[in-house]
Amino acid sequence: MPEETNAPDPKVSIAVDKEKYVEQRSPAGTKSYSNGDTVSQVLQGMNSDEINQIADKLFPDNDFRERYKERNVGMQRMIVGNRIRGWVAKRDKENEALVAEDKKPKASGIDALDKAASPLQKAAAQRSAAAQREKDAKKQAAGVKRAEKEKEKAA
Repeated sequence: MPEETNAPDPKVSIAVDKEKYVEQRSPAGTKSYSNGDTVSQVLQGMNSDEINQIADKLFPDNDFRERYKERNVGMQRMIVGNRIRGWVAKRDKENEALVAEDKKPKASGIDALDKAASPLQKAAAQRSAAAQREKDAKKQAAGVKRAEKEKEKAA
């Protein structure tokens, strides 16, 4: 009689369809992907702390920092960004209901997000530009070094 084993199943690999996403730069300057919607454009280049500052304005009693502290920084940023995305959608649905009742709507979700994010966007843009300049400088230095080696080889 063959012996039964409790060996784990082979790992399952899930391929992400990158066609659905927009390539951009993370706060650290590395390649990142987003769905390219308006919310992701507003939050682009912001680090986890900046995203949490925005969440503090939109969700005054949130416990996101505590709730997600066991996650890595990128995962924290993604989760809180998705919570903000949900807040924007909910705000817009609430506005539709107000309009249907002939009441004055609040600022749209994206306008409220823009207002909360605007003080942080300039710093994020400057950081992203600096990271890109640094990456470009490294790439150029590597090209110069490669050209020097090829010149030495040819000589």
